[in-house]
Order: sequence, then C-alpha cells, then structure tokens
Amino acid sequence: MISALSLRKGSVVDGYTVLGEIGRGGMAIIYEAQKENEVVAIKMMHTLNPTPEHIERFHREHSILKKISHPYILNVYHEGTFQDSPYFVMERLRGKVLSESIKEWRQISSSQRFKQARIFLIQIAKALKYIHNQGLVHRDLKLNNLMVLEDGSIRLMDFGVVHTPDTELTQMGAMVGTASYISPEQIQGHEIDARADLYALGIVLYQMLTGEHPFQAKSMAGYLNHHLKTTPDPPHHVSKLVPHKLELAALRLLEKNPDDRFSSARHLLLFLGIKSNDEHAIIGRSKELAVLRKRIVQTPKDEAHLLVIRGPSGIGCTMLLKEAQQFASFHQNKSFFCRNTSSQQPAYSGFQSFFKEIQTQSEHSSDLEQLSMLFEDKRFETVEKWSIYAAIKRLLCTHLDLLMIDNIDQADAGTLELLEYLIRVQAPLFIIVVFHDETPIITQILNSTTYQELQPSALTHSDVEEFLLEFLSHSPQTHSIAQKLLEKTGGNPTLLHHILSTLSNRGTLDEQQVYGAPLPLPQNLKESTSQRWAKLSEEEQLLLAIFAISRNPLTKHQIQKSAILPLSTGEISEALNKLAHENFLEHSKSGFQLLHTWMSTVIQNRLPQSLIVNCHAALAQMLEKTHSLQTNVIIESLAYHCEEGKLYTKAYLYLSAAAEQLKNQTLFEASLDHIERAERLACEAQKHMIYRRFSVSQMILKVLKLEILRIMGRVQEAALLFKENHIEQPDLYPPHILSVFYTELLRHHREQFQLEQAMTAALKALELSRSSEAHIQIPPLYHLGAIYFEQGEFRTARQYFMEALHILSEHHIPKGFALVNNGLGALAMIEGDSVTARRYFNGAIKVCKKSSLIEESINPLTNLAELHLCTGHFSKGLQLINELLPKCKAINFPQGEGVLLRYKSMLLGDLGYTEKAQIAGERAYLLQKKLNNPHEQLSSLFMWLKSTFPLHTESTLLDEALSLAENHDVEGFYPILLCWKAHLLWKQGHKMDLNVTELKISHVPHQRIRCLLSLAHYLNFIEETEQASDLAHQALILANKCRFRFYSYKATLLLSILKPEHSRHKLNAASLGKTLKAALSSEEQHHFMLRNQASFHE
Repeated sequence: MISALSLRKGSVVDGYTVLGEIGRGGMAIIYEAQKENEVVAIKMMHTLNPTPEHIERFHREHSILKKISHPYILNVYHEGTFQDSPYFVMERLRGKVLSESIKEWRQISSSQRFKQARIFLIQIAKALKYIHNQGLVHRDLKLNNLMVLEDGSIRLMDFGVVHTPDTELTQMGAMVGTASYISPEQIQGHEIDARADLYALGIVLYQMLTGEHPFQAKSMAGYLNHHLKTTPDPPHHVSKLVPHKLELAALRLLEKNPDDRFSSARHLLLFLGIKSNDEHAIIGRSKELAVLRKRIVQTPKDEAHLLVIRGPSGIGCTMLLKEAQQFASFHQNKSFFCRNTSSQQPAYSGFQSFFKEIQTQSEHSSDLEQLSMLFEDKRFETVEKWSIYAAIKRLLCTHLDLLMIDNIDQADAGTLELLEYLIRVQAPLFIIVVFHDETPIITQILNSTTYQELQPSALTHSDVEEFLLEFLSHSPQTHSIAQKLLEKTGGNPTLLHHILSTLSNRGTLDEQQVYGAPLPLPQNLKESTSQRWAKLSEEEQLLLAIFAISRNPLTKHQIQKSAILPLSTGEISEALNKLAHENFLEHSKSGFQLLHTWMSTVIQNRLPQSLIVNCHAALAQMLEKTHSLQTNVIIESLAYHCEEGKLYTKAYLYLSAAAEQLKNQTLFEASLDHIERAERLACEAQKHMIYRRFSVSQMILKVLKLEILRIMGRVQEAALLFKENHIEQPDLYPPHILSVFYTELLRHHREQFQLEQAMTAALKALELSRSSEAHIQIPPLYHLGAIYFEQGEFRTARQYFMEALHILSEHHIPKGFALVNNGLGALAMIEGDSVTARRYFNGAIKVCKKSSLIEESINPLTNLAELHLCTGHFSKGLQLINELLPKCKAINFPQGEGVLLRYKSMLLGDLGYTEKAQIAGERAYLLQKKLNNPHEQLSSLFMWLKSTFPLHTESTLLDEALSLAENHDVEGFYPILLCWKAHLLWKQGHKMDLNVTELKISHVPHQRIRCLLSLAHYLNFIEETEQASDLAHQALILANKCRFRFYSYKATLLLSILKPEHSRHKLNAASLGKTLKAALSSEEQHHFMLRNQASFHE
C-alpha cells in the first residue's frame, strides 16, 4: 500500500492541532492532537486509493466503537474527512501496549506477575463479555491491541476487523486477524462466534503467565498448523510457579473445539470467582445467538422473512426471543414482543399489546380506528377481515422491522389467523415465532411459506458448569457435578436453574454437602416445579393458583378485587415480588403473569377441584367488576371463567355473546365452538332464566349457528339442524328474529335448488320483517327476487329488487346495496342491456371495495366476469378474477377462492388456455369438495370437465358430476353433462337413449345458450344434423338478442359447419371472430382460434 498523507506537527484537523504521530499501521496513522485543553488521538487512513472494502472497514470501526461505552474499551467520539482521507477522533491513551508491559514483568516477582496477569485477564474478559453481548466478535485480540494505561487499567483497541452479524466484508476463504492468534474454526472457514475471541484470549493469558507464545513458529503456515493440531505445553512447564487455576483457564481457553472452551467470557469470570449481577444472562447459546443476530441484521427491511424457533419446554426458546428484541434495539431495529398464554385468551390477544403500544405513540388514524374493531369496545360490530387485516399490516410495517410472537401453540384462533395472513401476503416484516408443540394450524402455516428454523440444542458440559458457578465457587469437583447435572437434566436450562435455585434456597448448595452426598434431583420440569411449589406458603400457593387459572396477566388491583386472598395490598405486593424473584412470575406493562405458560398445567394438577372452581368464579366476578363498562373486550375470558366456575346461567349468556362477537370477527370455528359450549349448558341455564327469555336466547343461538354453518359450507349439518328444530310457539319470539331464521332457511333451500321450499320460507320471512325495522326486509326481498329470476319470472324478480332498492335509498346498508345491485345487473344482462348490467355490477363491486366486503363482492364480480366472457372481453374478466383471488387467499376464504377459480377456469378454457383452465378447475373442485359444498362442488367439477372434454375426460368424475347434478344443479349443467356422457358412451360403441327435447333447460339466457350449443354439438356428433341446426339457431337468436357476441360467434361457427351451403354463416363467423380477436393479444388470438377451430376463416 502507498502512503498518501502524513500530517506534520501543527496541522489542523477539524479544529484539532496535530501535536505529533503516535503510531502507524498498514492502513492508518494515529496522531496526538489538541483542541483548547482537550487532548485526543486522531486515527486517519493514509492508504493511497483505498478499496471500498478498506473504507467501509474504517467507517465500520467508528460506527461500532461510538455505540460502545465500557471502562476497558477505547472511547471514540466523531468522524470526518480531511483532504479526502477519512479519520475519527478518539480518547488519547497514555501507557504501553501489553507486549511491552510483559517484557517489564521480568523485573518483578512471580507472585506480582501472576497477580497482575489475573487482574488484566478479568478486565479483558469483562470487555469481551460486553462486546459479545452486543453480537460482536473482535477477531484480532492480541497483545498489541491491548493498552495498559498509567493507572494500571487496560483498554481493548482496534476494532478494524470486528465481526458483526451483518454482511461480511471478507471474501470467502480469506482469513481475518493475526495468524499467531487465530482460532482453529476461523482457519477452517467455519461460522465463528464469541468463543473465537476466547481462544485468542488463551494465547494472551499464556503469554502473560510465561512470557512466551504457546506455539513456536517462523511462518504463517507454521502457526496455522499449530492452531489446528498442536496441544500447547502446560504453562508450568515454562514457569513452575504458575497458579494452577490460571493454568487451567489458559489451557481450557486454548481447546481446539469451541465446545470444550469456556462457554462465554461470563463463564470465565465465574470460574475466576467474579460473580455477575446479570441474573437473566442467556447461557450456552453462542451458536444460536450468532445465527439469530446474523438473521436480524442481514434480513433486508423491505422483505418478508420468517424465522421459526422451536424446541421442548424449558430449552430457552423464549429467552432467545427476548435476546433478539434487545439486540434489535441495540441496532436501531424497531421491534415488538407479543406473548400468548392460552388458546382461551380473547381473540387477537397475541397482537393486543402492540395495539395498546401504538395507541400511545401515534396520532389517531383510520387504521387505528379499524383496529378498535378488534381490541376495544367495538368488538361486537361486524368486521370485514380484509380491511382490518390490511390496516394491521400497514401499522406493523410502518412501525416495526421485527415482530416476535411467543408461544403460538398457545395462541387463540384470531392471533393465528392474523399471523397466517401476514405470512401469506408476505408483509415486509421479519417475523420470529416460538412454539413448543406443532399443532395442525401451525403445520398449515409453515406449509404455506418458506422459512428458516432455529432449534436450540441441549446445554453442553461447559454451559452446565457456567450455571453451576453462579451458585458455587470452582473446585476440583466442579467438573463431575456438572456432568451429573447434565445427565439428570438432559441439558434443559430451565430445569437446571430450578434445581440449583431450589438447592440454594434450602441452604444445601455448598461444596461439602453437594459434592459429598447424592443429590435429590427431580426428573423433569413438572417434578421440579412441583417440588418448588410445595415449599411455598399457603397464601403464595393460592396466589400462584390464581395466575395458573387466569392464564392472563393480572395487576395487584385485580388480584385484590378477586377477593380470594385474605391479604392486604402491601402483603399482596410482597408476595408477588417474592414469587417473581423465585422465577414463578414475571412482571410486564400488563401486570404479573406466570414466567412459563407450561407452569399453569403443573400448578393446576396440584389443586383440588373445588379450589379450581372457586378461583374461576372469583376471576369471573373480578372481570365483571373491572370491566363493567367494556365487558365485550374480555367476553371470551368471562365466558370461560363462568363456565369453569359453574356459574352456568352467566356462562350461557356470555358464551352466546362471545359466539356473536367471534362471528362478527369472521372467526367461525371459534364461534361455533362457543355455541356448542353454550348448548351443553342450556339445561342448567334454563333453571335460572325466565322461560320466554331463555327461548329467545335459544332461537338467537340457533340462527347464529345456522348462519355460520352456511358460511362454512357445512350444508348437511345445517339441514339436520333445520330438521331437528321446529318453531312450535312462534308467539314467543320477536318478529325480526323469526324473520332472520326464515331468511337462513330460504338461503339453505336455495343452495339446494329447492325453489318451492325456498319461496315459502322467503314469503314467511318477508311477512315477519314487515312488522320490524325496514332494513330487515332487504334480505327476504332480494332472495324472493332471486328465486323468481331462477324460475324465469324476470318481471316479478325486478319488482322485488326495486322494492329493496327503495328501502336502501333511506338506509345505508352496503351489504344490501351489493345484493340488490347484483340482482338488477343480472336482469339487465339477460335483457341484453350490457351497459346497464355493467353499471349495476360495478356499483355493487364499488360499494364492496369501499366497505371491504369480500364475501358479498364474489357474486357481482363473477357475474360481471361472465358478462365480459359473453361479450368477448376475456381479459377484462380475468383481470377482475385475478384482482380478488389473492384477497380471498390472504384472509383464508376458501369458499370464495373456489368460486373465483371456477370462473377463472371458465374464462381460460374459452380463451383457449386449456392446461391453465384444467389446473384452475381442479383446484376449485378440490377446495369445494373439502368444504363439502355440493352446489359449488358440482359447478367447479363442471368447469374442470369442460376444460378436458372430450379428449381427457374421466368417466368417474363425469359420473360424480351427474350424481351431484340430480339434487344440486342451480346453473343448468345437467343436460350438458348428459350430452357428454352420451358422447363418451357413443365413442366406446354404446348408445345412450337421450331425448334432448325432454331435457329441462335453464331459463337464464347465458345458461340456456350454453346448454343449447352443447346439445347441438352432441346431435351433430351422432349425425342428427337437422335437430342440431335447429338448436344452434335457437342459441344464435337468443345470443343476438342479449348481444352476447362470444356466444353469437360460437353459434354461427357451429351453423357454418352444420349448414355449409349457407355461406352467410361462414362469413358471419369470420366477421365475429375478427371482432373478438381485436380485444386479444397476439398470443391470446392464437390460443382462441385453435380452441374454436376457426383458423380457416383467416
């Protein structure tokens, strides 16, 4: 390297006057400088044309050191540039490098030398412990990077090649550091952690003890070979008076395998008898911490990333998560820690702490208003999942870089669903989750994405020894007792800590008793916790029982309100602090809670059932008192505690209310669970309720269950429920509740294509709704219109739709507006008024978008997509489908996803993309089959078969479709399926008796046209040309009337084949084909013409 700059005495840099040069290295010169009375050192690059790597290293050294503040590490101030050379200002150290000091030690006694070596060793270890806790590895620890000051203290210097968790600046295969101090794992190119510095410290210690390097070599290769293969001679071979403990420390630090060294600088300090005050230090996780820190700083902030930490209870997963939060904070990464305590916790509790935090930090916004629908007093209002989840995603991505969620295997359904959404939409966040047991929903989440995994390993012998040295001083028996503890605990840090804490509290943890007698060690965490529990006072046990049963954080005020404990406020505070000190509880902003969620089960297993019931009842009463104005915020917890506390009437009512709230939050499985729990309590609750009130509550619960079963596509269960429940005393119920019941009944019959029963139920619902509020009339009016529409009575359908529209003009009900506009759009579509149809459909879609009504937007959007197909605008139809499809996937709405995939299959098939159509059709079919929705299953199966017919159609699937169509054909598929079956049989040499004139064909125009064309194709195949021509002509007349250009083209094309003597059909087909192609890309034109066998018209 060529020197580019050398400052003379008197030069001025940033107001500092250079006093002279202190020293220089390969890339930098250090000057002494002064400003007023302040004397500093300036480190300045002097290399000519430095590489970007050199400059980056120089700046990085400053950026790291300026964050560090430690008595044994060099202090750095600010940086700048002078004549294009970067520099930074640091404290002026007066003293000698350690190598010079060691030379002078020859003049002092051995005892003084070893005493000084121990002092310096402790100071260096403390400095290393500090930087290692920040995720740093020095990588160049050596005598000349340690300065001994005039006051006798030491300073660690030169962080130019420090290893940080972020992107490596060193090329692969290149070594960093000084060859005579480099660790074996660095030479071998392995991932390094803090223990690489401990190896170098071993060499430094060896030199302090003996005045010699442990390895003698004349070249870099020689040193590297020694590091890898040579065991150093014990220091006492060089100097006989070396203290045994320091010799042990040196030799252990110089072990080739990092696992055989001290597990950390903290471990070394404990070995030397230096106790620390960091009670919650994380032990034995050097590898895991290195990986975790690297992931945090290397993951780009604008990318989605998932890290899974999993392991058995007590292995330290949560500790790693908390360490990740501290590390992220040190590196200015915005992070948040969320904890789950029980699947019975209120919905979305895993994210509630984030909402509370963000409320205090941010100004009011529409996104915060959305979140109040989940977390505050608006929880009873119906929410639209897409808009709520999108708002949460925006807030998380705005305020956080790192989201940590603990115990997702203990999370409620809402928390898991929201987590799944964030992962599915690839929110630009680094998400770290912890779990111990993989549940089916966790498996589902993990299978939906790519992720990295971190599984904390069991503690090593060195790690166990570090734990042990927190309680005992080192002795010759330390190794054997650590081995015994390792075997008994399996390397589980929590169990190990419990054992040592218990023994310490008993006063039996001293060397003579521990090392001279067998230990009464528990076999697992449960046994350990039980033993510790048994030593507590009755009041302390009762206090822990409350926390175990609550499973949620509790404040001192809440505990006092529970009125279980016969203690004063001061006594409760004292007991809480003691239990926290003994690692039963931890304190957070929300209050006190169990340190580990698994403790809840252990503690409850030791309680009599009567006490558990009393605690639940007391907690329920406490929650009622403390949330008297906002019971909906904790309604699920209230329901749970009343249920377990045998307060049956309250439990019944709270379970019913919670079910309604969960339904509004679209947590349907959880809602159904609460309904079924309420049903089990109905007999007990009835004993203490007025008959009429109980009957009404039963009806409300029944209607709610029917609605959820319908939404979830569980048709058969809904049918059974309708069959089992007859309304024998209608006068008991308010009309609006009965109207909603009959509306659910009519919807059920409609989906089964039982139009007569649906009509009866609809008229009853409408009659009852007339005596209620006007907006109650909208659903029955719409469904009556839809029934008449399906029966071909379009004028009557319009009357009902318009009546509903008139009510909507006075009431703002987005869902109703979407329904009615969809119906009016369908009417305009069959009348051939495509412009009006598009206006109505777009109006419905617009209001759904504005209100984030994804479920309600499915019908108008798919109807508009089908209108685009009918008129030949395939790309517009696909664009609509592709816009909504990701949203359905994001909020886990499989029924909507299946419907959209079915229409996508239809559009792709008619456009000529056969393979893509088959894939979409099959996916739609499998989704609907899983949901057990026979109507949609048939529709999806039809589209799948359509994309394969006639070359690759499976007869078994065709038979399944025919079987489904017998009872669930809403869209006129049955005649087409019969034609396909007859076609396949004919090709196999079997004739099927099929009289097409007797087939029932749909009245809906586009369905009728589709059916007529299919029948005509079949008749042409069996050479019934005249009848085929007649049906094709009927299809053409209807298509022209409705201005369905695509179907006009298909009908004309078929007629040109059936009646080749009429040239007008051929000319019309060519003209229509040209018009349709104009809206397609060149690739789409090619596929379209191949599909429709019309290339000869060119």
